[in-house]
Amino acid sequence: MIKIELTHRAMLDLNEINEYSIKKFGQKTAGQYLDDIEAALLLIQEQSKLLVSKNDISKFFQFHPVRNHYLICTRVKI
Repeated sequence: MIKIELTHRAMLDLNEINEYSIKKFGQKTAGQYLDDIEAALLLIQEQSKLLVSKNDISKFFQFHPVRNHYLICTRVKI
């Protein structure tokens, strides 16, 4: 199992995603989308091999799809 930490910027992004989704799709859909993001983070925490490298985009970041978007992750050695 790996430890997942969200950056301050990621938290701001999640807040913006929530606000936008509420305005565009309604509270229920916005809540479901954030639930999907949380579920993906928990899944990655349990199965870090689900993170995919996309060297044509970045050699530093790894990605995991959530609906039509991607979580962008870095691995940090402690």
